[in-house]
Amino acid sequence: AGDLWHPRKLELQLATLLAAEQRDPDTPLLCTGPLRWVFTDQDENRIKTPDVSGDQLRNALLGKLYPYLPAIVGRAAHFRDAGGFDERLMRRQDYDFLVRFLAGGGRVVSTPPHIPLYTYLKSDVGASPEVVAIANEIIRAKHRPHYRRYGRRLAREVRHNQHRLVARLYRNNGETVPSRIYQTRETLSDPELLAPTRQAVTRALSAPYRAAAWLRRSVYTSVLHLALMVLRRPPVIASVRWLRLRHLFTTTSAGRAAYRRIKSRVTATPRPPPPPDPPDPAPPPVPRLSTGLDVPAVAGARLWLDLEQAYREHGLLHSAEVALRRGLMAHPDDPELTIRLIELLPLRKKWAECIDLWASLNKVENRFVQATTYTRVLRAFRALNRDADAFAIAEEGMRRWPRELNSDPEVHRSRAAFINWKRAIAPAATPDGPGDLEPPGAVTDPGFLHGTDAALQGWVLPDGDQAPMVSLVVNGQPVATTSAARLPSSDGRFHFSLSCQDLLAYLGDGDTISVESAGGPLTIDGGHARVQVASRHQSRFSELRTKLGSGYVFTKFGAFRPGNTVERKQRTLALYHQVSAILAEAYGYPAFPFYGNLLGAVREHDFIDHDVGGFDMGYVSRHRRPDEVRAEFLDICRLLRDRGYRLKVEPWSAYVKATHDSPVFVDLNYAWFTDAGELNLSYGWRYPPVTDEAAVLAPRESLLANYLVRVPGNAEQVLEQIYGPSWTVPDQGFPLDVGLKRDPAYLLTIDEMASLEQSDPDRIEALIDHHPALSGERTAG
Repeated sequence: AGDLWHPRKLELQLATLLAAEQRDPDTPLLCTGPLRWVFTDQDENRIKTPDVSGDQLRNALLGKLYPYLPAIVGRAAHFRDAGGFDERLMRRQDYDFLVRFLAGGGRVVSTPPHIPLYTYLKSDVGASPEVVAIANEIIRAKHRPHYRRYGRRLAREVRHNQHRLVARLYRNNGETVPSRIYQTRETLSDPELLAPTRQAVTRALSAPYRAAAWLRRSVYTSVLHLALMVLRRPPVIASVRWLRLRHLFTTTSAGRAAYRRIKSRVTATPRPPPPPDPPDPAPPPVPRLSTGLDVPAVAGARLWLDLEQAYREHGLLHSAEVALRRGLMAHPDDPELTIRLIELLPLRKKWAECIDLWASLNKVENRFVQATTYTRVLRAFRALNRDADAFAIAEEGMRRWPRELNSDPEVHRSRAAFINWKRAIAPAATPDGPGDLEPPGAVTDPGFLHGTDAALQGWVLPDGDQAPMVSLVVNGQPVATTSAARLPSSDGRFHFSLSCQDLLAYLGDGDTISVESAGGPLTIDGGHARVQVASRHQSRFSELRTKLGSGYVFTKFGAFRPGNTVERKQRTLALYHQVSAILAEAYGYPAFPFYGNLLGAVREHDFIDHDVGGFDMGYVSRHRRPDEVRAEFLDICRLLRDRGYRLKVEPWSAYVKATHDSPVFVDLNYAWFTDAGELNLSYGWRYPPVTDEAAVLAPRESLLANYLVRVPGNAEQVLEQIYGPSWTVPDQGFPLDVGLKRDPAYLLTIDEMASLEQSDPDRIEALIDHHPALSGERTAG
């Protein structure tokens, strides 16, 4: 029915239920939990927590246990023992069942109150009040003994609640007369109602006031009809929503009917969800610094160094480079200017220039060389795949600055890239195999364990109906875990992949590695259950374990990075909503999560643990021609630049940050429909395209880290186009770029990227070396 489950709902409820059954094995138990109650007709969103304290039967009769079926988990035997559902009831079967279950000696337990287990999307429109009224009559007749047990007051309160429900259903469906009848019955059944004599006296005394109220309503209705003749426009409804003045329209039946008529004319574009609280501020204004053009040519080197530092502190790297180059023109032999430029060039991705300039120095005797210089230079060597040179630089830097570089990731990555891991990892000295038992699976490709950029891959045997979990274990501690999936063409085995390339930077002599599933260790390298490292370098496993404990994870690309904390998610979603608002304001496009974040929103209602970095988002262009789609994306990039954002532009997307030093960014992609009606995505896809354009452009809402975000109306089909039929199973090492299809005509050209960068090189960086035309990549539409 569109309701949403928390991804750990069953896990949390089963743990609570099993613990309660161990404490009280003789009592039938059900487990419920708090829920997020979203009343779409009234724009209400609140948390409801079931009251499992005190007399639970009394709480159930009064509706305080919230018996909604998506909340309840229990054993089928208890359901059958309680008599199942009453098939006479077309509605409120859950309420009746819970009352009978508790009356028969059952008890309800609940998960902790701070985690809503599911979102109940409530709507009265289209619901049948008559069916609910009939169900209430049957329920009152069945449970009259329970009402008598608790006294007349509780019976009146139950009837009061039931009549209020039916009155609300009639009212929200525009049926005024039945709604007034049930409102009257609601009033008459109110436990707080005055005694009949006092009530009659009060009504007699209040007759003049009722007459005045009738006159006021009549005048209001006439004025409202007259005003609506002029103000019957969608902006009126938008303003009423924003000002929270809907009650002005809904005081009378005429106002409600007019409000519904106007509301039906409002554009179907859904309102943007509220941004997380607190949101990140908008980008700061561009700092007003000297351009360097007014600096006299005879100025000293210190002035150019200070100017470069000021630019770099504000993230204006292009201007910083220009300042250093102008300084070197005036002072070509100044060593400090040269060293600063060497350190800056890697930040500009100018690897070869950095290495050439480094080669021209007498590095040992130069007092301006520091640990940072070595780090940047070895990064340049590694970027050009010169691993031996990077290793030599790392060793030299460690001899000069062991304290500063001992924990530098670049140094250890350089060492790891130089090691022959195929020889350094060998079977463990002590056998630790499965003995006479058949192993549950095998590693078919060691991948990064042999020093390649590929993921570790293998297979495991089925574990019942569940997707088996596979863990990479170092020294007895799991460092990365994934699920195995059954491939369409497989022989019944479940296949898995794990990307942990940065792990090699932490491995050293004596570390043991195994790959394990529920059935035990999988075989590696020809039948061994464990392998051991002999790299002639000291192990950094204690540092790895500390970082894992603080929330670090191995990303989908194998990098070891800080995970998605609550604060990081909030800041990322705040930026996502800022960029979404700009797209909606300037182009009328609803923004969606794309790729991994769409997968998280639909499959897990949260960020995926190993999907750390930029937030994949995008829009569907209304254009179809390649030049029009590209031109529109370039205009959007310029608009974001003008709003103060920083961009790194790839041929298919743009990384957008609010400030140069912000740790969060969004990866803005684009999509379009071809003349054949097929959905294409800028980065690419792997499986047959979606062809239902209307479904894609009819957004619905989904939870993402406890916030509502828009997703395509057929998000599941879009995910299958990207990831294939096994998208429902988490795969930490999924290689999206293998077998990728993309139409090169829709990618930004090298000239377009260069021109965009030249428009503001301090705020826009074009990653031209990522262009498939330079790598000879073949892409297919």
